[in-house]
Amino acid sequence: MTYKCPLAKSVITILLAHLLYACNSTTNDQTVVPVDIKSFTQLSILDLAKDIEQIPLELTENSMVGNIGKIEFTANAIFIHDFNSSRILAFDNNGKFLRQIGKKGEGPGEFNYFNSFAVDEDQDLIYVAAKGKLILYRLNGAFVKEVNTFNFINYLAFVKDELKIFSSYFGYQAQGSAQLYNLEILFTVNSANEKKDSVVVKKIPVKSPSGTVFPQAKYFSRSNDQYYFYLPVLIPENLIRDTLYSYSNNELSFYKKIDFESQVNPEAKRKSINIKSIIKTDRYYISEFLKKGDFVFVYDIKEKEGFHMKKGIDVSDFILEKTASLFPILNESNALYFVGKPLESANDSDEPNASIFKVKLK
Repeated sequence: MTYKCPLAKSVITILLAHLLYACNSTTNDQTVVPVDIKSFTQLSILDLAKDIEQIPLELTENSMVGNIGKIEFTANAIFIHDFNSSRILAFDNNGKFLRQIGKKGEGPGEFNYFNSFAVDEDQDLIYVAAKGKLILYRLNGAFVKEVNTFNFINYLAFVKDELKIFSSYFGYQAQGSAQLYNLEILFTVNSANEKKDSVVVKKIPVKSPSGTVFPQAKYFSRSNDQYYFYLPVLIPENLIRDTLYSYSNNELSFYKKIDFESQVNPEAKRKSINIKSIIKTDRYYISEFLKKGDFVFVYDIKEKEGFHMKKGIDVSDFILEKTASLFPILNESNALYFVGKPLESANDSDEPNASIFKVKLK
C-alpha cells in the first residue's frame, strides 16, 4: 500500500509538522525505514558501487578548485561550483580545463557570490542563482541576460526538463497582516524564465525578517524516472524532519519516513539530531545526519538491512580523506559522485587538484 498526502498544484502552504502527523498516523512497515543508531558498522563505497570512474581535474593557474559546492555533468563537459572562490569552472569529460563561467563584480552578468547553478544542455544555457537574481550564460561562457523576479534563491535543478527554483522569503508579510513569516517556495520556471507554478513547502511565523540557508543541501534525488525531495532544517526546533517526498507534476507526496523519532528531546524543546540529507536511489536510502558528530545511515532496500556509520561511508581507497559526502547526479540513472584529493597524490610535493569520482550504484 502506498499512502500519499497530496498537495495542490497552485501556491499552497504546507506546515510540515501537521503533514508529518497526518501521514505518520497511518504509517506501516512499507512507509517507514527503521534506523538503528545503537550499533555501528563501516561500509566502503565499494560495498555500494557497481562501477567507479575517476576524473582527475587538470591543474592550471586558473583551474585550482577548493571546496566544491555542486557539479553538473553534460555529454561534453563538467561544470563545477568552486564554493571558496565563488566561480563556475568548466572541464571536459577527461578533466581538461576549458574555461571559467561568469566573473565577479556588480555589473550585468557579474556576481560576487552565488548559491547554486543548473545546466540546460539542450538549450545551451547555464543558470546561476546569485542571491535574488537569475543570470543566464551560454555553455561557452557568453552572458545572455538577467532575471530579477525572484527572492533569495537557494537551489536550482532541472527535473524532467523543467527548471526548479527553491527560494527563501525571510520576513514575508501578507497584505493586511502584521505577522511575519519565513517561506520556502519551490517554483517551476517556463522557457521564458517566468514563474509557471509554485508550492510553498514551509511557512514559519517569525518575529524579525531573518533566516538561515544550507548552501550545499541536496534537495532532489532520483531513482529510475521518479524524483524525490527532502527539506533539511539545521536549526534547533522540536521536530525532526525525517520524511522523504516524491515529486511529480509539481506535487509533493509523502513517500517514506526515516524513523529518527526517538531522537526528539521534548524537555529541551528541540531535536537531538539534524538530518542533512535523505537521498533515494534504486536500491538504497542514504541519509547524512548530525548528532554530536557526523553520521551516515544507509538502508539496503533489497536486503532490508540498515547500516549506521560514524563519520560516513569509507572512500579511503580513492582519496586522501577517510570519508566524503555523496551527491546525486540528477541527469543520470542510479548515479552519485564524490570529490577529493586523489590517493595517488599522497607523496606528491605539489598540491594536487581534486578528482571527481562518478559512482554507478548496485
